[in-house]
Amino acid sequence: MRLPILILLVFLALQSNICESSSGQYKLAFEDNFEFFDESKWAPEIGFRGGAFNTPNAIKIKDGKLIIQPYTKNNQHFSSVITTENKFELGVNSYIEFRAKLKPVEGVWLNLWLWNKSAGLNEEFNGSQAMEIDLIESRKFDYNNKYIGDIINSTIHYGGYNNHHKCLAIDTTNQGIKLDDGQFHTFSLFWDQNGFQFMIDGKKTWTVNNLNTKAKMFLII
Repeated sequence: MRLPILILLVFLALQSNICESSSGQYKLAFEDNFEFFDESKWAPEIGFRGGAFNTPNAIKIKDGKLIIQPYTKNNQHFSSVITTENKFELGVNSYIEFRAKLKPVEGVWLNLWLWNKSAGLNEEFNGSQAMEIDLIESRKFDYNNKYIGDIINSTIHYGGYNNHHKCLAIDTTNQGIKLDDGQFHTFSLFWDQNGFQFMIDGKKTWTVNNLNTKAKMFLII
């Protein structure tokens, strides 16, 4: 089995596997080798998100890689977001692993996250609603124009995005990991009944216990 590879925004390369378990025995549930754009697994998002218009025109497949290449035309920024909405979802007792090579680019916010629409409900979180689980967020500068391209953030949002919103987050500032070194790194999420474990290169970077959801969620890149 060849590991699937994804190139996001040219500078993010992913190799990903997702496994699920209902009995302690994990089985492979999702992979993509990107020999072509598999519409049975992914759908491009069309429309405005942030400061860009998302279009399938920013997607191409080359040498077993998915390339999402932002561009500007007539003073309008274009990019692409792809999701597994209505095609693949995962829930508790899942393991996600992907390899990525990051090269920070000014104006680009790279991420891979889990979500479904109930994560946006403006109500007290009770475990039935989805969350927004950002496995990886990477950008070149923070809001104070400080260079942060050598770290990533992982974040969990729950309770919607208004007055019930709560958020947990961590970054890798003090983890001793340099993520802008031009090398591939392995990012993982283990999700079981106890909560979530985030890992980089086999090293546990964050554990979140006593917080969980019964909802299934799809992938967004």
